Amino acid sequence: MDFTYVVETARLAAVSGARQFLLVSAVGPTGPSSIFYSRVKGETEEAVRKLPLAESRSSGRRSSRGSGRESRPFERWGSRRSPAVSFAMVGPLRRYRPVAADDVARAMLEVARREIPGVNVYDSDRIEEIARTGAVP
Repeated sequence: MDFTYVVETARLAAVSGARQFLLVSAVGPTGPSSIFYSRVKGETEEAVRKLPLAESRSSGRRSSRGSGRESRPFERWGSRRSPAVSFAMVGPLRRYRPVAADDVARAMLEVARREIPGVNVYDSDRIEEIARTGAVP
């Protein structure tokens, strides 16, 4: 589902003439990974990048709390603990701090309004900055 629904939605958007597609992904997605979540997010980003969208593709990479709909014990364990330890995530670990869903939504709306051409990837810090200020570089 994580791959098929997203890629099929993006494909349908492309064939329908959509000028842009925004995707919420994850921190550090990679295609060839032994971690299921990272692998699927990386493969999804790559598949969406290859689609013939007219103007732009944007991806917000963030750390988040899972929906709990599927059985992923490690993800569920981490999502319960991430808010409690996010204060300690500084330096290189800062990118793994969870970003509030409201902030992601606000940032996505701002990015969509700007219709910035090309493939654009926004990390957690940038997502929070856009949500807070409305400024999209």
